[in-house]
Amino acid sequence: MIQRIQSLYLIAVLVIVGVYFNLTIAKYPIDGSAITYRLIPEKQKENTLPIDQITDMQQVNSSINNVVAMNQSNFVNSIWAIIVNVILGILVIVTIFLYKNRVLQLRVNAFAFLANLALLGIVFWQTDIISTKLKVTTNYEIAGTLLPLVTIILLFLVNKAIRKDERMVRAADRLR
Repeated sequence: MIQRIQSLYLIAVLVIVGVYFNLTIAKYPIDGSAITYRLIPEKQKENTLPIDQITDMQQVNSSINNVVAMNQSNFVNSIWAIIVNVILGILVIVTIFLYKNRVLQLRVNAFAFLANLALLGIVFWQTDIISTKLKVTTNYEIAGTLLPLVTIILLFLVNKAIRKDERMVRAADRLR
């Protein structure tokens, strides 16, 4: 039911989850170039440097030099963040279509809220690991950092709206 406010909030969360795949979350400046942390690499897979394979600056510099020679960007990605983001998207879609069962909708939305918190934790944990291994500072991008917080707020508003609907239905049942 699209006319319910919680459905509009959930659609906004779904759009944000989709957009989050393509956002730059953080950058690590190294000798005039930068490693970019994203959920999904923008260019070819050969240019992806998985987090667990980063051992030292020499490996990163050689990787950056190879990528700069090909005039492309270097990306670091995290499969766990991708998986949690996909789970979050699936939970939001399920929540949208559970409009007839508000109690179950609340529970599924609570799991979506937890998945969003897990996504936020994984992203910041991964960026911290990268900055520690590379011994550089992390430059967080505003959109990549704030969108998970916006989705947390929207999911909270969804719970509030569902509870309001449930109270109205119970009050109407009491009057009959």
